[in-house]
Amino acid sequence: MSDALRKVLKRLHPPVELMLACVRWYAAYPLSLRNLEKMTVERGVVVDHTTVHRWQSISLPVPAPAVAVAALVALAILGGLAAKTGGTRLLPGVMRITFWTAFAVAVTYAVGTSLGTTAT
Repeated sequence: MSDALRKVLKRLHPPVELMLACVRWYAAYPLSLRNLEKMTVERGVVVDHTTVHRWQSISLPVPAPAVAVAALVALAILGGLAAKTGGTRLLPGVMRITFWTAFAVAVTYAVGTSLGTTAT
Protein backbone atom coordinates (compact mmCIF):
# COMPACT_ATOMS: atom_id res chain seq x y z
CA MET A 1 0.00 0.00 0.00
CA SER A 2 1.37 3.42 -0.93
CA ASP A 3 2.10 6.07 1.69
CA ALA A 4 -0.40 8.51 0.16
CA LEU A 5 -3.17 5.91 0.32
CA ARG A 6 -2.18 4.99 3.88
CA LYS A 7 -2.49 8.69 4.92
CA VAL A 8 -5.94 8.98 3.37
CA LEU A 9 -7.14 5.74 4.93
CA LYS A 10 -5.75 6.71 8.35
CA ARG A 11 -8.15 9.65 8.56
CA LEU A 12 -11.22 7.49 7.95
CA HIS A 13 -13.06 6.04 10.92
CA PRO A 14 -14.01 2.42 10.08
CA PRO A 15 -11.32 -0.25 10.33
CA VAL A 16 -8.93 -0.20 7.41
CA GLU A 17 -9.31 -3.96 6.97
CA LEU A 18 -13.06 -3.56 6.47
CA MET A 19 -12.57 -0.74 3.99
CA LEU A 20 -10.08 -2.70 1.93
CA ALA A 21 -12.27 -5.81 2.06
CA CYS A 22 -15.24 -3.82 0.74
CA VAL A 23 -13.17 -2.37 -2.08
CA ARG A 24 -11.75 -5.80 -2.90
CA TRP A 25 -15.25 -7.35 -2.95
CA TYR A 26 -16.60 -4.51 -5.09
CA ALA A 27 -13.77 -4.88 -7.61
CA ALA A 28 -13.71 -8.67 -7.71
CA TYR A 29 -17.39 -9.67 -7.57
CA PRO A 30 -20.58 -8.37 -9.19
CA LEU A 31 -21.86 -6.73 -6.01
CA SER A 32 -23.75 -3.48 -5.83
CA LEU A 33 -22.80 -0.81 -3.32
CA ARG A 34 -26.04 -1.49 -1.45
CA ASN A 35 -25.09 -5.18 -1.19
CA LEU A 36 -21.80 -4.15 0.38
CA GLU A 37 -23.65 -1.83 2.76
CA LYS A 38 -25.79 -4.77 3.92
CA MET A 39 -22.73 -7.00 4.27
CA THR A 40 -20.99 -4.46 6.52
CA VAL A 41 -24.10 -4.13 8.69
CA GLU A 42 -24.09 -7.93 9.09
CA ARG A 43 -20.51 -7.60 10.38
CA GLY A 44 -21.54 -4.99 12.95
CA VAL A 45 -20.35 -1.83 11.19
CA VAL A 46 -22.94 0.59 9.85
CA VAL A 47 -21.58 2.08 6.63
CA ASP A 48 -23.57 3.89 3.96
CA HIS A 49 -23.25 2.73 0.36
CA THR A 50 -22.00 6.17 -0.68
CA THR A 51 -19.15 5.77 1.79
CA VAL A 52 -18.19 2.48 0.16
CA HIS A 53 -18.28 4.27 -3.21
CA ARG A 54 -15.94 6.95 -1.85
CA TRP A 55 -13.55 4.27 -0.55
CA GLN A 56 -13.38 2.58 -3.93
CA SER A 57 -12.83 5.88 -5.75
CA ILE A 58 -9.97 6.69 -3.35
CA SER A 59 -8.22 3.33 -3.45
CA LEU A 60 -8.80 1.89 -6.94
CA PRO A 61 -6.48 3.29 -9.59
CA VAL A 62 -7.96 4.85 -12.70
CA PRO A 63 -6.45 3.34 -15.84
CA ALA A 64 -5.45 6.66 -17.43
CA PRO A 65 -4.30 5.25 -20.80
CA ALA A 66 -7.57 3.37 -21.20
CA VAL A 67 -9.57 6.50 -20.38
CA ALA A 68 -7.53 8.57 -22.84
CA VAL A 69 -8.00 6.03 -25.64
CA ALA A 70 -11.74 5.78 -24.94
CA ALA A 71 -12.04 9.59 -25.01
CA LEU A 72 -10.19 9.81 -28.34
CA VAL A 73 -12.42 7.11 -29.85
CA ALA A 74 -15.51 8.94 -28.61
CA LEU A 75 -14.19 12.18 -30.12
CA ALA A 76 -13.59 10.46 -33.44
CA ILE A 77 -17.15 9.11 -33.44
CA LEU A 78 -18.46 12.56 -32.56
CA GLY A 79 -16.45 14.11 -35.39
CA GLY A 80 -17.78 11.53 -37.84
CA LEU A 81 -21.34 12.16 -36.70
CA ALA A 82 -20.89 15.91 -37.03
CA ALA A 83 -19.43 15.55 -40.53
CA LYS A 84 -22.21 13.21 -41.59
CA THR A 85 -24.89 15.54 -40.19
CA GLY A 86 -23.27 18.58 -41.82
CA GLY A 87 -22.96 16.84 -45.17
CA THR A 88 -19.17 17.24 -45.39
CA ARG A 89 -16.37 14.73 -45.92
CA LEU A 90 -15.95 12.28 -43.07
CA LEU A 91 -12.16 12.15 -42.53
CA PRO A 92 -11.53 15.91 -42.18
CA GLY A 93 -14.37 16.16 -39.66
CA VAL A 94 -13.05 13.27 -37.61
CA MET A 95 -9.49 14.61 -37.66
CA ARG A 96 -10.54 18.19 -36.86
CA ILE A 97 -12.65 17.30 -33.81
CA THR A 98 -10.22 14.71 -32.48
CA PHE A 99 -7.04 16.74 -32.95
CA TRP A 100 -8.25 20.11 -31.69
CA THR A 101 -10.03 18.69 -28.65
CA ALA A 102 -6.98 16.61 -27.71
CA PHE A 103 -4.83 19.72 -28.23
CA ALA A 104 -7.10 21.79 -25.97
CA VAL A 105 -6.97 19.11 -23.26
CA ALA A 106 -3.17 18.97 -23.50
CA VAL A 107 -2.88 22.76 -23.21
CA THR A 108 -5.26 22.80 -20.24
CA TYR A 109 -3.23 20.06 -18.54
CA ALA A 110 0.01 21.95 -19.20
CA VAL A 111 -1.38 25.19 -17.75
CA GLY A 112 -2.76 23.32 -14.71
CA THR A 113 0.55 21.59 -14.16
CA SER A 114 2.50 24.82 -14.41
CA LEU A 115 0.19 26.44 -11.86
CA GLY A 116 0.29 23.42 -9.59
CA THR A 117 -3.44 22.71 -9.72
CA THR A 118 -3.53 19.22 -11.22
CA ALA A 119 -4.09 16.09 -9.17
CA THR A 120 -1.21 13.64 -9.12
